[in-house]
Amino acid sequence: MRKIQNYLPKKLQSNAAPLANGLISRFPQKFAPDADRLVDVLLETPAMLELYRHRTKLGSWPTHSLKPTRMQPIPPFDRLNVPALHTIAELADWLMLTPELLDTYVDKNSWREAHPLPGVNNYFYRLSPKSGGGLRLIEAPKPRAKAFQRLILRRILVQVPSHPDSFGFVPGRDCKGAAQRHAGEDVVIGFDLKNFFSSVQYGRVYALFRHLGYPASVAHSLSGLCTVITPSRIRTRLPFDQRQTLMEPHLPQGAPSSPALANLVTYRLDRRLAGLARSIGANYTRYADDLTFSGDREARQALLTAVPQIIEEEGFKLNATKTRVMTRHQRQVVTGIVVNEALNIPRKEYDRLKTVIHQKKWKDDPPALARLRGRIGWVAQLNRRKGEKLFSLLERARVETQPTVGSS
Repeated sequence: MRKIQNYLPKKLQSNAAPLANGLISRFPQKFAPDADRLVDVLLETPAMLELYRHRTKLGSWPTHSLKPTRMQPIPPFDRLNVPALHTIAELADWLMLTPELLDTYVDKNSWREAHPLPGVNNYFYRLSPKSGGGLRLIEAPKPRAKAFQRLILRRILVQVPSHPDSFGFVPGRDCKGAAQRHAGEDVVIGFDLKNFFSSVQYGRVYALFRHLGYPASVAHSLSGLCTVITPSRIRTRLPFDQRQTLMEPHLPQGAPSSPALANLVTYRLDRRLAGLARSIGANYTRYADDLTFSGDREARQALLTAVPQIIEEEGFKLNATKTRVMTRHQRQVVTGIVVNEALNIPRKEYDRLKTVIHQKKWKDDPPALARLRGRIGWVAQLNRRKGEKLFSLLERARVETQPTVGSS
């Protein structure tokens, strides 16, 4: 505030406090606001207009003391081992690009994605049917864009700790660990976030990079590399409620950086839901868009009332049709794993694997056989007896498919 007073004549120095307090209330975040947003707000401030009129009358303006933009992470991010990128030139050099070529991948105005020739786009687009109906949109970056996203993931995003109750796409955590927390509880309640990746939009991604300390120009470019606007030729093939989030820059489902970014920007949601669970003696985990709570029956109504409200307040949407309440007398499933007592595989999945073994479509397809073995190995981790039985069936089927020695 003292610096503001230095710019004001004595008769206007009383404006310093309202001017400073007004800026603080308009920009509550812990990082410095963008220059253009700061100018917009100042132009709406009466105290600033008085200063402007005064200096215009004098015909002079004081020299500013602004310093060049530098990395300035907020606590507790100030000790993270992330690359220091102070300028666009340094970011481009880090990516081994020229600043001009960097602009084509950031694609600020989405010109490349809107272009009708696929060769110009930075992404491949694929629509596939969902098991429960509707279409799933996969926005997969092309090799060069994917390489940049992987670098951002490896050198920046994985250095930032995720919430301890987030189990999806976090090194050292998996769906088995998420399921284990809910085993043997009276009631298990599952919630689903609607359009999870596309609901994480540019502003949240940008705010994350700014909190990590990157100057505005660098944060804008990093955010542009990790988000996309779905072109209209793709959006029009989707239901209306899905199109809305796709019209704005969002995390593409199919980019290697998207899961980590989604986990990090949902930190506050996780913190609030974990706090709610603790307050009523319940358990909480999140695996991507799948939120799970468990505990005594008394927790049921509190969760069904409070969780949707918190989800909405945090800027996400609940897929109400997928809310599941599973009591001890029903099959309780978390991340595809039965948790009624000990962890187990659903009977339907076990029968499906037996069918795949007997069909023998894998016999001339080594990759398919490797995938089948991997799936059976996963079953063995949950239920050793069932896993051993499936491996035995597979080995027997392999022997039966091998040609007899000496046969023509």
